[in-house]
Amino acid sequence: MRNLGDFKKDWDAKKYLQQYYSNDKPSSDETVSLKYLVDFFKISGKNFKRAIDVGSGPTLHQIIPLIPYVKELHLSDFLPENLKEIRKWLNNEHDAHNWDVYIKFVLDLEGNQESIQERKKDMEKRITQLLPIDIYRHYPLGTLKTYSLVTSFFCADSVTKNKDDWRKCMSNIFTLVEPGGTIILAALRNAVSYRVIDQDFPSPHVNENDFKSMFENYRFVNTDIQVMSIPEWAEDGFDSAILAKAEKASR
Repeated sequence: MRNLGDFKKDWDAKKYLQQYYSNDKPSSDETVSLKYLVDFFKISGKNFKRAIDVGSGPTLHQIIPLIPYVKELHLSDFLPENLKEIRKWLNNEHDAHNWDVYIKFVLDLEGNQESIQERKKDMEKRITQLLPIDIYRHYPLGTLKTYSLVTSFFCADSVTKNKDDWRKCMSNIFTLVEPGGTIILAALRNAVSYRVIDQDFPSPHVNENDFKSMFENYRFVNTDIQVMSIPEWAEDGFDSAILAKAEKASR
């Protein structure tokens, strides 16, 4: 394995989008995770007043299924470069990444006759803030703020090198969930690194048992933890991922 990079100085949002999100159809892991989200919202019947996606990176695909169910959505990331890519899309800039493939895929999963353009307009309406965030802080947004829905996809496991740091960052993310609120997570499974084009970045080798322990220790209930196989990414450092959701116990 090559020397591991530091996401604070070696990250390249464009390369990340090129490698993982430039195909003419979603990869198998995105297919599974997006269906997981669509099914959850359909079955739960819940609507959320305010939601935040923690560690959005430069991506928007993961929040497409949330849009019909949230009144207000905040996207967040540590790196200004990532938020810049999202802002380009919101501003319809010429070099913004094109998410139409993912929007169409989600609409098909929903059985929704809504057009791609209509969902885009809904996304632009619901996304009200792009926020700097640091999950190494106890209160990642600087002060205590809570949401009825918190999502975080491949975030804590992509910016930590060991399980102690991962647990600390996860506990900080948990502070964002209001009592009775819902959290939905995804993470690389059993990975020590992942590759973005020509650079490897560390990952803390977490698995489903680590998620189970975290949920138990922080009083989350109605938990669901699933493992999905994604062999096509094995050469990039991982061949499976974890999807998990839970509710924070009410006071």
